[in-house]
Amino acid sequence: MPRPKNNVLRSYFIITRDNQAICRNEKCDNRLLNTHGGNLERHLRKVHPNIFESYSEKKLHGGVLITKIKRDLLNASPANDSFTTSFNSETTPTLSSAINKEHIQMALVELFTKCGRPLSLAEDRPFKMLVTPILEALDMKVNEHSVMKLITKYSNNIKNEIKEELRGRLISLKIDGVTVNSCGN
Repeated sequence: MPRPKNNVLRSYFIITRDNQAICRNEKCDNRLLNTHGGNLERHLRKVHPNIFESYSEKKLHGGVLITKIKRDLLNASPANDSFTTSFNSETTPTLSSAINKEHIQMALVELFTKCGRPLSLAEDRPFKMLVTPILEALDMKVNEHSVMKLITKYSNNIKNEIKEELRGRLISLKIDGVTVNSCGN
């Protein structure tokens, strides 16, 4: 038996006969190749974060996706009521550190490039719980888009440093190209 269609999520899209989804937002005419719920949610989350927030509220409070049993479990969960991403300074001790915005930016770039962590980690709830106090103190926001901007910025800086170092010098490159068909046959 197939999964039931998420009508709340699908209401943000026009579904065509060939099973494509067109975003209903007047500023966005993106066509999604299929109507899979994960693809529709990803489009809303990345392109229309405000719409995604309203969708999330509908989803949590009486939307089609949440059954009565799930809703009762969510309401009974202590983590749902007490969790906040910002910490109250009256209840938590204050910490001081000699860390600045550049240190955090370099650490984020290294985490997602050298360490090979996926960009979706920036959207994960435990990651946000760890870094939110620091980010709030430094007036920074971290999400997939901002991390990609940081990576691009730092890679461009490295390219420019290499260009400046090699400016006016002669470079000799030896490129050895072999096709699969001519290799050893």
